[in-house]
Amino acid sequence: MPLVIYLGLHAVAREPALILPSEQKQVTLATLKVNDTAASLDEPGSGQQKGSNRVLLLESLSEEATRTIKQWLQQAATQHVTLVWLQPVPYIAAKLAQGEETEGTLQEWQQMAHATLNLFRQHRRQVTLIGADVGGVPPQLDGVALLTLPSAKHAPLFTLAASQLLASNSAMQETAAHLCASSTCVYPQAESGIDQVINTLRDHQKNSQQINDFEQQLSAEKETHQKTQQQVAAQSKELTSVKEENDLVIAELHRVQELLESKLIEREELVKQRDDVRNHYEITIQQRDSALHQLDQRFAQLQQAHLDLKKSLGENKEYQKEQKALSSRINRLQTQLNVQKKEFQQALQEQSTWLTWVRRNAALYSAATYKHSRSHRKTLKQQAALVHASQYFDKQWYLEQYPDIANSTMDPVEHYLKFGVLEARNPSPNFDTKFYITQNPDIAESGYQPLLHYIQHGKMEHRQTKFEQLQLPSPQQAPEDFSGGASDENAQASQEAK
Repeated sequence: MPLVIYLGLHAVAREPALILPSEQKQVTLATLKVNDTAASLDEPGSGQQKGSNRVLLLESLSEEATRTIKQWLQQAATQHVTLVWLQPVPYIAAKLAQGEETEGTLQEWQQMAHATLNLFRQHRRQVTLIGADVGGVPPQLDGVALLTLPSAKHAPLFTLAASQLLASNSAMQETAAHLCASSTCVYPQAESGIDQVINTLRDHQKNSQQINDFEQQLSAEKETHQKTQQQVAAQSKELTSVKEENDLVIAELHRVQELLESKLIEREELVKQRDDVRNHYEITIQQRDSALHQLDQRFAQLQQAHLDLKKSLGENKEYQKEQKALSSRINRLQTQLNVQKKEFQQALQEQSTWLTWVRRNAALYSAATYKHSRSHRKTLKQQAALVHASQYFDKQWYLEQYPDIANSTMDPVEHYLKFGVLEARNPSPNFDTKFYITQNPDIAESGYQPLLHYIQHGKMEHRQTKFEQLQLPSPQQAPEDFSGGASDENAQASQEAK
């Protein structure tokens, strides 16, 4: 009896045996062994009607299955096999619907197709090939009842994908053409399946267009989202930077506030010192006015006495001597008065120059404190280093001259730069702070530190650092031109002048 072998039905049906009719008997490769006879397929006790088809279901045509089928065909020339192979499109679509890999599925079908062609070419008289398709009506053959394969249960999109894969694979197309040419007949394709695939293709095109539109919208939204994220990241970074800057500014403000409070206290001390100097200046002016008034009164008294003497003594020689002595005394007193006036005016000018420097220095010190506190500290350190390196600051002499500084922990150079110069203290015996300021009005107007000015500029300009008293030769003893009374008067006038 003929044997019908179905290849690859397991791809379109999980249990192909369930679609077999009752009159067809399923056999296995074990019944086709070489030791079995052809009559074993038609044993009387098998319970099957005579003339019914024997069906063999194979997932693939392996080497072992091919060898068994060849041995069975070689037992007798009357043995015949109808080999039903599954066309590539339904096979590949079913495998893709099951989640199989595309490359592996294509290779499986090609191997199965090549094995089928080789078997047919070796046993053309005993093997009949028939191409099967799912959902199609089987062709009518004499003595063989073919199965009607169930329709595909997967989405038409997989059928469309399988068709695209077959169309893009020339080797598969050639193999399928050889199979179709070698086959006696092929299952006719169902019109409804073709229409469904066409409709699916149209729907797929529409969906593809919509998907493209959606992808473009999604791309635009992604770009917008990325820009938004970049802006948010930039703003976050900027906000973090601003917060850090704010924290630094707040910390700096606290530090500056503390520094300003300390500088305010120092400024109050400077203002107090300025007020003390101003009061001392006013007292000095009052003393000067009082001394000038007394000198004017004394000069008026002397002039009146001179007139009285001139009237009482007349024109005698004694009167002339006395007048000459009085004139000499008056001239001497006038000279002393002029010298005292000049010295007082010079002292007043020096005091005014000193006060000008105090005001300028206080303003400069306050401006540097309030505006550039950090740079002021740096400048103070540089100034202290410059003074340390010079020979015009004697630290030991400074501490011996001002014991109150020796009892403090402050560095002598820093004390001199901050307070000592305002108190007219001297850094060494070779530098007079007040003299240097009063003798240089340009320094007083600038408010510059006197010692620093001399180190940086004054030394090259050959400016004096202290008062240099010149020693004059001793005067010769004056001849005695007057009597004892005149000498007494001269001595009295000299004492009064003193």
